[in-house]
Amino acid sequence: MSIEGAGVLASYDHATSHLSVWTSTQAPHLIRDGLSECLGILESNITVTAPDVGGAFGPKVQLHPEEIIVAYVATTFKCPVKWIQDRREHLMTGFHARDIHVEAHLAVDENGHILGLRARALCNVGAYSSFPFSCALEPQTIGVGLTGPYRVPHYAYEGLAIATHRCPTGAYRDVGLPLCPLITEVLLDRLAHRIGQDPSEIRRRNLIPTSALPMRNPAGALYDSGDYHQLLETALKRADYDHIREQQHVQSQTQFRLGIGISCFVELTAMNRAVFRARGMTSIPGFDSALIRISRDGSIEAYISTPSQGQNQKTTFGRLLSNALESDGDQIRIVLGDTAVTPYGSGTFASRSLVSGGGALLMAAEKLKNKLRRVASLLWQVDIQQVGFSRGDIYLLDNSNRRLSILEIGEIVHSARYEFPNDWEPGLEARASYDPPEVPVSCATHIAVVEVDITTGNVHFKRYIVAEDCGPLVDSEVVDGQIRGSVAQAIGSTLYETISYTSHGQPLNTTLQDYLIPNALDIPLVQITHLQTPSPFSYAGHKGVAESGTIGGPAAIVNAVADALGVHAGHIEMPLTPEQIATMYQAHQPRPTT
Repeated sequence: MSIEGAGVLASYDHATSHLSVWTSTQAPHLIRDGLSECLGILESNITVTAPDVGGAFGPKVQLHPEEIIVAYVATTFKCPVKWIQDRREHLMTGFHARDIHVEAHLAVDENGHILGLRARALCNVGAYSSFPFSCALEPQTIGVGLTGPYRVPHYAYEGLAIATHRCPTGAYRDVGLPLCPLITEVLLDRLAHRIGQDPSEIRRRNLIPTSALPMRNPAGALYDSGDYHQLLETALKRADYDHIREQQHVQSQTQFRLGIGISCFVELTAMNRAVFRARGMTSIPGFDSALIRISRDGSIEAYISTPSQGQNQKTTFGRLLSNALESDGDQIRIVLGDTAVTPYGSGTFASRSLVSGGGALLMAAEKLKNKLRRVASLLWQVDIQQVGFSRGDIYLLDNSNRRLSILEIGEIVHSARYEFPNDWEPGLEARASYDPPEVPVSCATHIAVVEVDITTGNVHFKRYIVAEDCGPLVDSEVVDGQIRGSVAQAIGSTLYETISYTSHGQPLNTTLQDYLIPNALDIPLVQITHLQTPSPFSYAGHKGVAESGTIGGPAAIVNAVADALGVHAGHIEMPLTPEQIATMYQAHQPRPTT
């Protein structure tokens, strides 16, 4: 039975009363929870499998009506049912996001130090609330991250979820957080223009110093670690900021205007049980789990509750486990996305996989290492404290030549060759669940350098710089891929993408011919520099990174375009289409006198 090209496939086995569902989801256990509740079927009689289908970016974490309907039809008629959605149907009826109007005010002293920030967000949440996040997702998330990496002594925020007759809204990569630097960073650029200071200097004056961390922001989010000033200076140096300013002066009277935009921001990752409970999103457990099993031949299988959505999880988790057990990566098999075999957990969203799923995997690996040491201590009749673990071998601390490999212990444990005490638990398995004690916070500075044609409004990227701190890197290529991909999405949401409606609520752009996305020629080379500051609150110091570009990108791009046009007042409406950019420029030109 093939799911290739399918949206949802369900099959019901009447003999066993078991429902099997294959669906493109980021949270198979949560989808199973929802199906169980809606259909009245025990969770143990439902299997949800998320095949390797590529990107998801948030919309696939919600429980869709079609998943319920297809499962219901399969159980009612006792036959396999397959439902396919084409792109047009998805654009018309899928979960939408970011139809948000924000009004914000920044208070400062005469030297440009922030005194207070006040904002009000009106979020169009559509006709229905989504499961499991609810319609409060966007307005709540904006309020938590709005102050960014800055010292803000006084803060007031009001977020409203407004029901309309449009499509329901749901998670879309970084959910609400792109609005945070978009608001704060634009206000800071306007402040710099107002008081005659360079935008970089305004940020230096207001960034939180490293000595103040960890600290809670005015909304209660705990900033754990990082060096916001160093990130800014690293990005400025990599961009050759002063030289760009000199070039900008030379081009100031030409058709092609040069602009540079800065965005300093934080990314709240791997939200935990306490956060979801506080938000009222009680259907999300907030933790993830892992199970590791060593077979008789020494091969290792790891089952993790966070499914892959195209971000190389098998590679990353394999390397993480290989490093933890100091074993050959070829011996390791990673299994994801199947509720029949993987332990229960929240799933893959909000940059949580490495922190929560990886944390559970490392905890299980530590338990397994202790179990391997326990086996050796029983065989050698010594205390477990006299047994060490190094380079994948278990050895006697007093005699390093006395060693056992994982393969040898696998053969010993899975046979009756040796006698073990009655309190010994047979087999080589370890399981762990991990709920991060606090939310790890990544941080970064993005700098966009653009050239804007003031006659056509077209934007061309000259350079794009990222200085990123997501904690210790497990696989730098995977991390860089996440950053570059999310920057591409930021370019799309800032300059191209929008859902347009008629006054009667009919969508106008329902194909990729009229719903514009950037192509390869629109994406610049993203130059990335990494700082690695471990979080004191995650199991191995890891932080998330998957949504970094989509958070910081829009603010950097908007500021760069405004800088090129010399526009530092009025409201901003995205996407910044060529027509809108040309109109913005003309509206701020001095009127001829008569």
